[in-house]
Amino acid sequence: MFGGLTTLIIYGGIINLGSVMMFTPTFTWGALLASYASGFWFDLVHAVATVIFLWYLSRPMLEKLDRIKLKYGLLEP
Repeated sequence: MFGGLTTLIIYGGIINLGSVMMFTPTFTWGALLASYASGFWFDLVHAVATVIFLWYLSRPMLEKLDRIKLKYGLLEP
């Protein structure tokens, strides 16, 4: 859930702000609001996809990282 919320709020917010800054000659709050409104559904789909991928891929990736930590002796005192 953290990945989805982070993708929706932080990543989507940065990308939408960047779109306004790149494609409008002057910054206006109306343009920013329009960018957020038009990009909301894309950001929502992106957040849901992030949650799904993290749900299925987190366990295998964590297992691989644990093997690497054990093999190379990382995080030992």
